Amino acid sequence: MPVTADSSTGYAVGSMNVSWNADALILKAVEYNAKLAPANQPAPVKNSGIYRVSFGDFLAAENFTGTGVLFTLVFTVSENAEATVYPITFSKPDFLDKDMNTVTVSCTDGAVTLESGTEPDVLRGDTDCNDEVSIEDVQLALQAYTMRVSGKDTGLTDKQLKAADVNENGDLSVDDVQNILIYYVNNTVAGKKLTWEELLGDQPQPRPDVLKARAS
Repeated sequence: MPVTADSSTGYAVGSMNVSWNADALILKAVEYNAKLAPANQPAPVKNSGIYRVSFGDFLAAENFTGTGVLFTLVFTVSENAEATVYPITFSKPDFLDKDMNTVTVSCTDGAVTLESGTEPDVLRGDTDCNDEVSIEDVQLALQAYTMRVSGKDTGLTDKQLKAADVNENGDLSVDDVQNILIYYVNNTVAGKKLTWEELLGDQPQPRPDVLKARAS
């Protein structure tokens, strides 16, 4: 679920509480936009129903002024979740500019809509579906791609194929394998925070069975 800034007068550091129904939605990660809202020593993500998102840079010489996606909340759906609308609320925003002056912020709540027949979402790139993107996911995706191009069954479940299809075009390709590798190397090996949005650029429209999120 992307969280965006529609307008911005500029800020250096910011934080806010995000609240959700933890029985229906499981928060797996927060992906920060390094250009507009780099991670600022965030606490470990836990599915407690409330999490404080922290971003920006206390040493910033200039304010972050761009608009667009600040960060993306990555949820999976609980097996017991019902088909309904689940609010995502924001509270206690605390923003400062580069001179440590308070910046006034207005937040608009959003929601995740689960429809009948919605399948539990998967973590993008997590080919083996063990809730993390690792080198094993790269190897498994490459093996499945090799099997596919040779006319054989990929050996992956529908859920695994969905996770491996990181560009969400409905097909497992060598591009998906390369992107999983790039994502893994940056975030795990190099310790850089690279989001899927930054890696893939403009995203295609999600398939009907992908978790839907909209602003309310």
